[in-house]
Amino acid sequence: MVSIPKPQTGEDSADASPFLNSFRLAIVETMQTTAQMLRYFCTQVWSFNVVFMAHNGAQGLAQMALFRPEIVLLDLYLTDTDGSDLVSAIIELLPSARIIVFASVCSDYQIHKLGRLAIHGFVDRFTEGLSNFRDAINHVGNGGTYFSTRYLQASSRLRRSETAFFKLLSDREQQVLLLIVQALSDAEIAAQLDLSVATAKTHRRKIMRKLNL
Repeated sequence: MVSIPKPQTGEDSADASPFLNSFRLAIVETMQTTAQMLRYFCTQVWSFNVVFMAHNGAQGLAQMALFRPEIVLLDLYLTDTDGSDLVSAIIELLPSARIIVFASVCSDYQIHKLGRLAIHGFVDRFTEGLSNFRDAINHVGNGGTYFSTRYLQASSRLRRSETAFFKLLSDREQQVLLLIVQALSDAEIAAQLDLSVATAKTHRRKIMRKLNL
């Protein structure tokens, strides 16, 4: 889980200047070159107001407490935290913020978790380009939503499926499943979830049986 740190300034904060669009944007992206490119297009091409950019979850939350953006562009896969956990922390810190997640790959687990968090947009970097970021910001900034076709198709498939993992597994088993997918051992899973190794093994057996693995 992500803890909310005290606000601090950072060298990536954007300089104040007049913008045609009033949306106050934050960019949280692991790759510095990608973040710089997004900020360039947002500020210089689309005339949005980027108040800061950050490259990990902890830095992003600290800057959000200071600059209080209205829209957050969030990389789902960060180096220091799970992106969906960061979404939860952002909602706790800034309940009115509107969140647009972007990723090239999104697992069924992440789609399910993001759906429960009620994000406002998802840009699929695998099939969509920069113009889709602009469209997403405009739609979300004006009170709407924006979701890529691939995300909507996957979300619909999960809702229709009678064998979707979240319909078969308890919340704890879903937590264990995510760690299994990350190739963690029973001992590592037990340590992360504060369980005994025997309990972690039991959860693994139940998951395999319920999912017919």
